[in-house]
Amino acid sequence: MLQRYKKKCNFARLKLAQNNCYNAVADSFMHIPHKEYSDAELQAKAERYCALEERCKSSVCKKLYEWGAARQQADIIIERLVADRFIDEHRYVRLYCHGKLRTRHWGRNKMAWELRGKDIGTELIAEGLSSLPDGEYYATLDKVAQAKYATLHDENEYDKRRKLTAFLLARGFTADEIRHWSAD
Repeated sequence: MLQRYKKKCNFARLKLAQNNCYNAVADSFMHIPHKEYSDAELQAKAERYCALEERCKSSVCKKLYEWGAARQQADIIIERLVADRFIDEHRYVRLYCHGKLRTRHWGRNKMAWELRGKDIGTELIAEGLSSLPDGEYYATLDKVAQAKYATLHDENEYDKRRKLTAFLLARGFTADEIRHWSAD
């Protein structure tokens, strides 16, 4: 019986983590039994969490809610983390864009979509995407397109182009970038 209750509580915490950071729904989940942390303990846990890798405000806020912080408490901790430069949205967006280009080979559209999902402002997204070097970006597009084209085994050239375009659009490259690449 106790195991079933723990599973329900964990499920509720996971649902809480999926909600928006500043969502009013988060306050309704505070009745879930969890270990109580003091403000200093939550601050230390959040600092360690941010020191592992770059984090945005929304991911830190979700983690604080998982740890049982109240909304006002989470807001105060996040303000302190920003003041101490544990959280820097400019730095996060720039590193996120460069990392996704180099490791996942994503285009600008997919990066922007994912960053909007993390409640990052449009100005910051535009700044981060503009920081990508064009040479590296188009080299990545060429590498991804060449690799995918080699795996397509359709007899019809039109079908190959259609499938390649659909693949590159799903990767986040724009139609203009794909047309520019195919013209070369």
